[in-house]
Amino acid sequence: MLIKSLKNFTELSGWRFFVEEGNLNGARELTGRRLEVDLEGLKRLDRSDAFTTQVHAYVSFTCLDAIHSRIDQIIAKKYPKAAEKPFNVHASKTFVGAFTPLWKPELVALLASIEAWASSLDVNECISAFVRNCPDGGRVCLDGPSVTQINHLAALAFVGNFSELEEYSAAFKRGARMNFGPLITLEIIEAVLDISYDQFANK
Repeated sequence: MLIKSLKNFTELSGWRFFVEEGNLNGARELTGRRLEVDLEGLKRLDRSDAFTTQVHAYVSFTCLDAIHSRIDQIIAKKYPKAAEKPFNVHASKTFVGAFTPLWKPELVALLASIEAWASSLDVNECISAFVRNCPDGGRVCLDGPSVTQINHLAALAFVGNFSELEEYSAAFKRGARMNFGPLITLEIIEAVLDISYDQFANK
């Protein structure tokens, strides 16, 4: 079985391979971040043919974990199913892997290149980008949550930018949603605002 072969593959000992909702995934802890890859396209590795497939990689920065956890708790109270989806994806990239029947060297090389990309990400630059950008979520539905808007709020809280969050809070209280998606509620705005005060005080 492929999952057993991957788990016993000593060259990939730093990786954790698992099946979630029928999909094959891989995960690895790196300094200050978590890396997860969607390996569903690699299920053909236990066959004898050569093939090319896409591998989607996702990175989350651990410094934002506590803020995302608070947001997730609020979302779960109103939208339990939506809360099952990951909102703390801070960077993603699609890689292409070409495999032969002797697939192990190619897999090692592919995962090494994904690790190199994940390690090269500058957390401060990414957080600064989230602070600057709040995408239009007016057409976002519950089945496609606005991860980037949640990242924007989490980043504002992390850097202690309470003034912008106060503006959002005042707007929500007036009934103006400012094109935030349906998952973003006043309770979330108020929660990250409280965190931002603490972050600013601790600077």
